[in-house]
Amino acid sequence: VLRMTQASALMASGEFSLRLDEGHANELGSLARALNKLAAGTQAKIEEVAARQNELTVVLQGMTEGIIALNADQAVIQMNRSAATILNLEQSSVLNKPFQSLSIARDLGEIVTAGFTATGPQFQTMTLGGRRIEVSGLRLGDASVEGMILVLRDTTELQRLERVRTDFVANASHELKTPISALRGFVDTVIDDTEMPTETRRSFLVRSQQQIHRLASIVQDLLQLSRLDTGYSPDSDKTLVLSDVVHQVYLTKITDAEIKQVQLIYETSPDCQQHRIQGRADDLALMLSNLIDNAIKYSDHGGTVSLTLAMNGEGLIRFNVTDQGVGIPAEEHDKIFERFYRVDPARSRNKGGTGLGLSIVKHVVERYQGRIKLVSRPGQGASFSVTFPILQPDPTR
Repeated sequence: VLRMTQASALMASGEFSLRLDEGHANELGSLARALNKLAAGTQAKIEEVAARQNELTVVLQGMTEGIIALNADQAVIQMNRSAATILNLEQSSVLNKPFQSLSIARDLGEIVTAGFTATGPQFQTMTLGGRRIEVSGLRLGDASVEGMILVLRDTTELQRLERVRTDFVANASHELKTPISALRGFVDTVIDDTEMPTETRRSFLVRSQQQIHRLASIVQDLLQLSRLDTGYSPDSDKTLVLSDVVHQVYLTKITDAEIKQVQLIYETSPDCQQHRIQGRADDLALMLSNLIDNAIKYSDHGGTVSLTLAMNGEGLIRFNVTDQGVGIPAEEHDKIFERFYRVDPARSRNKGGTGLGLSIVKHVVERYQGRIKLVSRPGQGASFSVTFPILQPDPTR
């Protein structure tokens, strides 16, 4: 009887591991079996609840959205890591504390007050530390208020991407509209003037052809960017000798340089031939072609464009394109990789640029975990340096 009394006291305090002797043949044995069964069943239920609670905690802490739970007294009973990060708080510093006593009440007080008095969901957008945060709140309980859940989403990156998308559509529309308008004007003039002299007609047709080529270039670059943005699979990569790719591109650009009366020089160190990189030859050739095209395009007659390929001593292979052209102001260095951005729009269009070449270069570099660096000053040319990690030799071979 004393053992049963002790077991009952332990169960009352939440301890269910003690088991009684069931060997008695009388009522005490039956009672012991009943108490043991009760203890085992209760312990199993507690362990099940604890396991589910742990699963819920793992899910809650792993969510990218911030979650804050308040009880009926508006005390914080739960806050996940994402919410703490968004609000720049320590989770332990806010748990079980009245919401209105916290620093975040200044920003979230309005939605909490509305949430506890209104029946439907509440929404709010705010700015914290330069980041855009969307907050939604929902009261728990129907007849009586049992608490409230706040969900916080950092939409700063989504907003930036939407702005980039909007700007891209606007810029693409403008870039396509310009040659289309010119082409329409040339064609309409030729059609309307049946007595136009042959030389004048030919001039209009040549200018129309130039606009068609410009349109084709823009569309081609847009398609290249679309391909680079989507559909990449590492399975399509191959082991390449970058020096071979560079040499092939160099050979295709000699004629372009000669037409512009620019000297194109290519130098490589012997050790580059030994090293391989992982990638697609057409992507790398596209990147190199755009860099070389830009260098030739913005070089004056009689200038020099230098291509060099060498190891940088840090396990990286480096490709440099250096010209003696007009140069780029320091404040423009970060902007030139944006789509359709031009330092001098009129000059770029006159030279046949689409404004997408360096954006394509950046996409290729990032795809293959490379880095790109620009050194340039107005009137002193520009030097683009691209580095890629090389493949380490297989020690088993």
